[in-house]
Amino acid sequence: SGSSPRLGGLLSREADAGFPPVDATLAPFREAFDWEAARKAGRVVPKERANDEYDAARRRLLEVDAGLQQELSRWRRELRDSSIELWTPSVANGQTTEPFQLA
Repeated sequence: SGSSPRLGGLLSREADAGFPPVDATLAPFREAFDWEAARKAGRVVPKERANDEYDAARRRLLEVDAGLQQELSRWRRELRDSSIELWTPSVANGQTTEPFQLA
């Protein structure tokens, strides 16, 4: 039938089938992510406190976003126009020319 007993053993999770035990190695990875949220969002994001660097970067992004929202609110008040939005033009290669213009 063309199937290889050796290949079958390597790909099997059965004890003594030839595949090394990986459950203990994968356990922290399984616990570090919200897999249901990943299915819904289409991307894997670490749970809070699973990765200190990610948590710090996320906090910084939230701070920057809050600052941008404050600046947007200031310009809306100053120009008396609540329809003003932050806008970033895109160019062909995905780079931007002027970050965060008012539109």
